[in-house]
Amino acid sequence: MSAWLGDVPVSEVTPQNVTSKANSKNSSAVAEGIRNPDAVQEVLLKVGKWMEDNIRVLAGVIAILILAGIGFVVSQWLDNRAERRAQEAYYSIEAKYTKIRDEFDRARFAALAPNANSNAAVNAKQPTGDLEKDYGTIPSELEAFARENAKTSAGAQAAILAANLYLTYQQPDKAIEIAKIPATNLSDNRLLTNLAKVLWGSALADKGDCNEAIKIWGTVLENKAMTSLHGDVALRTGLCYEALNDTDKAREFYRKVVAHSDDTSAATTAKGLLRALEAKTPTTSNAQSSATGGNG
Repeated sequence: MSAWLGDVPVSEVTPQNVTSKANSKNSSAVAEGIRNPDAVQEVLLKVGKWMEDNIRVLAGVIAILILAGIGFVVSQWLDNRAERRAQEAYYSIEAKYTKIRDEFDRARFAALAPNANSNAAVNAKQPTGDLEKDYGTIPSELEAFARENAKTSAGAQAAILAANLYLTYQQPDKAIEIAKIPATNLSDNRLLTNLAKVLWGSALADKGDCNEAIKIWGTVLENKAMTSLHGDVALRTGLCYEALNDTDKAREFYRKVVAHSDDTSAATTAKGLLRALEAKTPTTSNAQSSATGGNG
């Protein structure tokens, strides 16, 4: 009685029979795989079937995405066009301001050297100290423009110029009101936003509200994208702390100015303020050192 290996008697097993049998089984497996797709094939078939059944939905989604992309491009184009128009309108106001300011500058230079050009000294227009007399309707024009174009760079420039004028002519309340427009409407990472905050804080300090000024300036100092402003803002903060009689915090911020950049006008000013502060109110360590030296 012969033993069997699969369908072949052991006595008839040969290499050729084994190979033939294996090939036959592989062919059967392939055929079975075609008849019964695996999990991936089944998912692909289901996806294909779903796409066929929902072709209208897919077409609608694609159309929406295309329209959204077109809308974004058009929106950017319109924003850029609106910004260009706003800049053109702003420049016309700025040109009037610049003309008057240049006249005041010539008057100041002529006053410094009257013998150099006597005609210039006589004909130069001197500022009166009255904003309306000196600049007419320009501040109100800038203010109106800033409000109407609050979301644009041109509007921010107008607000900053107007706030600076109001601050120069000792109208801090108006300066605060105008500086808030770009400070609260534009992104915190924009330079114009932070310049407006500097003016906002300065106007608060002029009113004697140093605590609020320090808070506003603090948002600029915390902004890592605004390091170019940190020296000046730290100096202003130190001055406010000194006005509040917090000499330790004043020293801290003056030192920050020097550490930020040792070769700037802000750093030079901070060094002078530090020396004056040390002479007026020596630190505890310096006082102890002096006392020890005196005992010695």
